[in-house]
Amino acid sequence: MIEIEIDFRDQAALDRYAREGWGMAEAFGAWMTGARSVLILPLPPRNDAPLILQALIGPFLIPGAVAQQRLRILVNGVVATAVHMTQLHQVNCEIPIAAVREAAELEIVFEHPDAARPADHGIGEDDRALAGSIWSLTLLAASPLPNETGPIFDRPVFHTRMRGNLGDRMIQHMVAQTVLARAPNTRLTGSLLPEWGIVGAPDDGVWADWAEIAPQNVDLDLIANMLNGGLARRVVHRGLGQRISYFLPRGNYRDVFYADAPELQGFDAQHLVINIGTDEMIAGQWADHVLLPVAFYRELVDQTGLIPVFTGQTDANAYTDALRAEFPEAIFLGSLGPIDDFEIVRRSSNIVVAVNTLSWLAAWLSEAQQIFLPVDGLFNPMQVPDVDLLPMMDPRYRFFLFPVNHPTADFAAAHAEMAGQWREISEWEAAELRRSVPFPASPPLHPATLIEWEPQPITPGPPPVGVVLPEDLTELLEQSENAARRGYLLDALQYLRRIPLIDFTRLLWSMPREDMPALSQLLPHMPDSSVQSAYTGRAGEELVVLSVELCRILEQQFRQITGRTLRHASVLDYGCGWGRMLRLMWHLTDPERCHGVDTDPQAIQLCRTGGMQGSFAVISPTAQMLPVEGQRFDLILAYSVFTHTPPALTAKTLATLRRHIRPNGVLALTIRPAEFWAMSGVAEAGALLETHRTEGAAYRSLGIVSPDGEELYGDTSCTIPHLASLAPDWEVVAADRGMESLETIVFLTPR
Repeated sequence: MIEIEIDFRDQAALDRYAREGWGMAEAFGAWMTGARSVLILPLPPRNDAPLILQALIGPFLIPGAVAQQRLRILVNGVVATAVHMTQLHQVNCEIPIAAVREAAELEIVFEHPDAARPADHGIGEDDRALAGSIWSLTLLAASPLPNETGPIFDRPVFHTRMRGNLGDRMIQHMVAQTVLARAPNTRLTGSLLPEWGIVGAPDDGVWADWAEIAPQNVDLDLIANMLNGGLARRVVHRGLGQRISYFLPRGNYRDVFYADAPELQGFDAQHLVINIGTDEMIAGQWADHVLLPVAFYRELVDQTGLIPVFTGQTDANAYTDALRAEFPEAIFLGSLGPIDDFEIVRRSSNIVVAVNTLSWLAAWLSEAQQIFLPVDGLFNPMQVPDVDLLPMMDPRYRFFLFPVNHPTADFAAAHAEMAGQWREISEWEAAELRRSVPFPASPPLHPATLIEWEPQPITPGPPPVGVVLPEDLTELLEQSENAARRGYLLDALQYLRRIPLIDFTRLLWSMPREDMPALSQLLPHMPDSSVQSAYTGRAGEELVVLSVELCRILEQQFRQITGRTLRHASVLDYGCGWGRMLRLMWHLTDPERCHGVDTDPQAIQLCRTGGMQGSFAVISPTAQMLPVEGQRFDLILAYSVFTHTPPALTAKTLATLRRHIRPNGVLALTIRPAEFWAMSGVAEAGALLETHRTEGAAYRSLGIVSPDGEELYGDTSCTIPHLASLAPDWEVVAADRGMESLETIVFLTPR
């Protein structure tokens, strides 16, 4: 497999490949403009196989005016695919070999006849015809080994496309270190582990001679031979590689994952450190990350006679409540963040591993006397045959085999059914178990089928009067309604969190409901559409879709940045309005952990009268401390706040929020790009656009000032570098874009 990936958020990539029909690179990608957009790419190192094209594209739509964007993609004159886009669209199609053979280059043409000018529809003064924004484009080709060399670099490159949580990314970096040991002249790029101070060089956007795309398989011999022998100048790893045979001896990673924290202490030989990770497991986020039965821990404690210490995600929930009831004399440590939790486990003498990669790594990299490894979930070859994390010939380990099982909200019943079915096995039995399960073959790529490109006009209708939920949710909704009859919101949420986020949100938007009287008593009531629109400019189903997209981005980026999920996270919505986003957070964390503040007393009143749980307070826009009783938060959200504050007030507010963030927390805020002014329709748009480009920010006052004359509210645009200059106590770590094309979501962590 060979590949090239183009990131349209990188202006250098656009300068290299883009021809006609493109806007500038921005945080959300680049606009396709006019009737067609053209890319010129180099051919792959060989052209003896079809290519697969993958792209992520967001269409430009105007409610009531532009309901769809047609798109046809041609490669060297051959039609690859044609689609109708009514929402964010993932293109996945095959480029016929006839388009590649005998060609001198790859000309990729995007035809988009429905491109529309915002100015023609009363949306600002932007007179460009916009079709959609493209985020990324990847070309893949299955091909035999090359006979010729690829692009020339000063050294061969091994590039890792990082993905997953902290433990997954650490393992990807460990695989890269193994490649470096076998091909020492290789340059590593792409590693992204800011938690450990590791930020590798970014992708350079040229063809790779080879791409490993299987989730777990890494052909180290092949890759090393290609890099050492000059057959490949650039190799990309797109998978995880969670197999112990791919790792170097653990001593090689001591300096790679080094925490300068002498104050952290592990537990001595009198203690049994039980690492638990409840958040993603209770939520069922990963199919093979499972909770271990409380009775299993009881057996270990009774057998060893050691003092149990529970560390990691020990916040109160049904599972940790059961642990506390079973072990009233045990030590329970609250989470100090992923790195500190990792170090406490790594520095301890006796460790029980949780079923996740971060816990496994903390134990494997430790100098522990005993490590108790459950051969369960991810670690069980019978359940996940392409993962192998069973350390053989390591006398520290004791193995305990569990039956195949998966996460479930009713873990107590599942564990009761499993009682007596786990047992300790010898190292020989563990090795035989591993050998008995064949490594699965990699699945083939299945490109999309070409569709006929015929106009299919879409006529927007009125918003639905009611919300109809899918029939396959009936049982879960009945269970949640029954739980709500007992008067306990958290019991009802245990079932509601098992339905998809989009349906959960639609349910909230429909409250109160006659067919769900008990849930209607516990869930917050929605304000009418006029109130929704007054605060957000949207209402009904359109607002549902936008809100769900934003929530998914928040969840994904938080997990990527911190290595944790939002389960049991404390959340502050700064500028909460009527509680739109806090409602969705109930799908991820408990209502009492959700807090909102706003400068508008009416907004806070809407939250309280609507039945929102958690704390809500009115604040001054210039407040230096917030009325949250000194609490610090895992996530602070400020959506459409700094799009209206002048730069001086933005700096003050960011300093205030810094006082209320946890050391390993995340601030997510939105800013407007320069295009806002072109679409604003204000008379001074041209001057404001020029100010933005020269100074990094522009502000237009709406005449709202404090008693002492300080500007408080208007319209603001801002670049990410300028935002960083206003926030010396914060570090900008990521940026993303939802379906709102004129707001960029920026993620910051405390310095």
